[in-house]
Amino acid sequence: MALWLDKLVNDDNARACKDISDEACHHQPRSFLTHVIALSLTKSGDGLMNVKLTLTWLLGALGAPLALTAWLVPVREALSLLPQLAIASALRRRPIRKTFWTLGALAQGLCVLAMAAVAFGLRGKAAGLAIIALLALFSLARGVCSVSIKDVQGKTIAKEKRGKVSGLAASVSGITVMAFGLAVALGLFDDPPASLLGAVLAGAGMLWLLAAGVYQQLPECPGATEGGKNGLKAAFNGFKEAMAARQFRRFILTRTLLLASALMTPFIVNLAGGENNALPTLGILLLASGLASFLSGSIWGSLADRSSRWVMVGAAILTALTGLSTVMLADKTSPWLFGALIFAMSVAHAGVRLGRKTYLIDMANADNRATLVAVSNTVIGVMLLVIGGLSALLATWVAAKWLIFMLSILALLAAITAWTLEEA
Repeated sequence: MALWLDKLVNDDNARACKDISDEACHHQPRSFLTHVIALSLTKSGDGLMNVKLTLTWLLGALGAPLALTAWLVPVREALSLLPQLAIASALRRRPIRKTFWTLGALAQGLCVLAMAAVAFGLRGKAAGLAIIALLALFSLARGVCSVSIKDVQGKTIAKEKRGKVSGLAASVSGITVMAFGLAVALGLFDDPPASLLGAVLAGAGMLWLLAAGVYQQLPECPGATEGGKNGLKAAFNGFKEAMAARQFRRFILTRTLLLASALMTPFIVNLAGGENNALPTLGILLLASGLASFLSGSIWGSLADRSSRWVMVGAAILTALTGLSTVMLADKTSPWLFGALIFAMSVAHAGVRLGRKTYLIDMANADNRATLVAVSNTVIGVMLLVIGGLSALLATWVAAKWLIFMLSILALLAAITAWTLEEA
């Protein structure tokens, strides 16, 4: 068994660990497998629960108002970002940190199981409010996991193998989601949409609970606890210095406008669902989203190595064109047409994520990178709630296609501000 794990990690270099302790190096094959299994389970659960597709479709099937659908992405993203400064400070004071991830995964699993119960038991506005509240708790727990796993991986997995962990987990989850999407697209399920999606959420919740049990078996060695008490204060002290830089302020403005790529998708899905919320259409959208993620990553990555600024420009333009095309074609009912629009939007969003992440890393240096990342995430978390709140307010007055039109204008503005950035 040990020899098989060594081969899985890296045949001849399983013990080459330059940046972790000797004890952690000894346990690395087991740590590697534990991370791959746990992350494959949670990423598969995340793909099945997909906020932009599955939960958006579920709220439509339950008859929840469009204004509540507008809150899905802001709540999911913002509440994962905002608490991370405080969580990192608390985490640093504990020598063993895997339990943070375990508890976070347990909380996420329970929240998703509760969402499944809502799908079977509530309808209308009450169902929408309940799912939004559970998603808020889920996102806070996700923030705990996001911070803790970076720290624990840094202690247990050598640097040159961390990408392999994420890559394997992403491949497993991608296959899972695409298989489910294909089954739905082929009409293999004849359940009512709310019932089927409730069952899917129940299965996804169990994946998180299983992942928590797996991760708690990780052989983690105690780590240093210095810096835990002052980490939060130091981050806030760096806020003023970071915002004093003109290039960083312009980047924050660009990243804020680029939120259009994330916020637009649920409204496109809402239009695709129409009046009957036919499940095969959802399957086509899931397939399109999965295929876009699979194909676009390496292309955007190669372009970002040349110019992350132009990647942001291109992704913003693609977002705007997709949004404007959706407005013009909003009255069409073809599932494959909406599948193509979701494909284009998913490609655009992948470019936004990769471009802005690469630009920030390249713009920063070793002395200020951690501060700039923390400040950027915190500001964007706040702006997500602000723009999401405005979208929800407008959704009570205007149709989804006009919200898409307004977000398309923001994307065009993002292309202009990204173009004015200096090369990193």
